[in-house]
Amino acid sequence: MKSLLTPEEKRGVKILGISLDTHEDSAKMISETNREEYPGVFDMTLLSDTPHEVVDRYGIYNPAEESFKPGIPYPITYIINKQGIVTHRLFDQVTYERPTNIQVKTALKEIGAL
Repeated sequence: MKSLLTPEEKRGVKILGISLDTHEDSAKMISETNREEYPGVFDMTLLSDTPHEVVDRYGIYNPAEESFKPGIPYPITYIINKQGIVTHRLFDQVTYERPTNIQVKTALKEIGAL
């Protein structure tokens, strides 16, 4: 697995992740993943949302009664332009799979970020 963006592409793009884990738990997971499974793949800022403020605001929390990983937010990618407007919401409601790198890069190209 390789990084989503090349170093040149990263200049105009900021990648943020939201996690319900604490900052410390997220940092440990990133460190272990980068070292063991996918060196260098976590080249993003991972923000802690333990009180569910962002997850609840965007309606992506997966309630306990759902069959897909109950209690874990749905894997959704939002593309937000420089004006702060959400331009793309990438989410597969059938398979709950994350968008591919190609899908994300296509959306970034559409808003002129790449």
